[in-house]
Amino acid sequence: MRNIDKEGKRLCDIQADLFEKSVSVLEMSSEVFVRRFMNSKIAIELDNKAFLDDSKTINDIFKELDLQYGKTTYGSLKYNKDIMYWAGYLYRYFCYTYDLSSKQAYKSLPLKYVASTFVSYHSLDVSQAIERLLESKNISFKEEDVLRKGVDILRVIKNVEDPYVKFPILGNERFLLRKVEDGDAKDLLSVYSDKESVKFFNCDNCNGDDFNYTTIERMKKAISFWKYSYENRLFVRWSIVDKTNGLVVGTIEQFHRDSNDYFTNCSLLRLDLKSDYEKKDIIVNVLKLIIPSSYNLFSCEKIVTKSFEDDIERENAFYELGFKNPNKTLIGHNGEKYYNYYELLKK
Repeated sequence: MRNIDKEGKRLCDIQADLFEKSVSVLEMSSEVFVRRFMNSKIAIELDNKAFLDDSKTINDIFKELDLQYGKTTYGSLKYNKDIMYWAGYLYRYFCYTYDLSSKQAYKSLPLKYVASTFVSYHSLDVSQAIERLLESKNISFKEEDVLRKGVDILRVIKNVEDPYVKFPILGNERFLLRKVEDGDAKDLLSVYSDKESVKFFNCDNCNGDDFNYTTIERMKKAISFWKYSYENRLFVRWSIVDKTNGLVVGTIEQFHRDSNDYFTNCSLLRLDLKSDYEKKDIIVNVLKLIIPSSYNLFSCEKIVTKSFEDDIERENAFYELGFKNPNKTLIGHNGEKYYNYYELLKK
């Protein structure tokens, strides 16, 4: 945690005014507005303090939200201006002092819950109000609790041989790997509709699916299939969450592969990243999260993954991590031949 300063207080005041004015200016319900705002591009600017260098007015912000999401009159419940001012101030204070993204803060403390505590907590110092709200939901961001939780996660990874029994969660300061959720569809659509990303997705042996999804309906269908596959022990699919902005920026798939070709008794890993994240350092960062536990999780002697001749970033990342190209062919279900697979042997 960090202490609030002048910049932080200025951001809190801006967001509080914005929330208060939304009651009279916008036709949508308070909860629709806050959900939109806390997941918006404007909120990311506030998270990064870039907003302080801008000259946007509150009306400019409302217009930008309409451009991002479209105008709506959905919902009828509006909280009064005092509640909204307090909630706006509290959310920004929470983000600033706990170093959280707006998306993370809103997910931890939904508006309906915050608003319900206004009478009890609004007279408290805002830091104390946040502590009470977190305690009531049994949420802790204290360093010792985070470390303890991390130890628990590592213990699960070490002791659970079957990832289909308890889903393995992995994370570091930058990224979180967790189970794909229905709510990831919007973020993932921006990944799987990205033409620069799609050309680096491994669709070998996937029954003709090229993973180029251009509608939210198709993205949701893919997520449903991934969940079905996990429940039926076909593969594990992680969402990759960028903790700096709370966005899902890709996925990782892994499963144990036994075959009659060279690539047997291995964990086959597929990494799909948004093109902005197809950078060597990011790929190394993400794979370092998953590599150490993969051998135990998938009972294998090597990790196998595919690269592409024109993907220099991925090639360089594999080289740094110690992957080697054995120049062997992976044979598909119907005898198809697939090339350019790298392996990392268990030490």
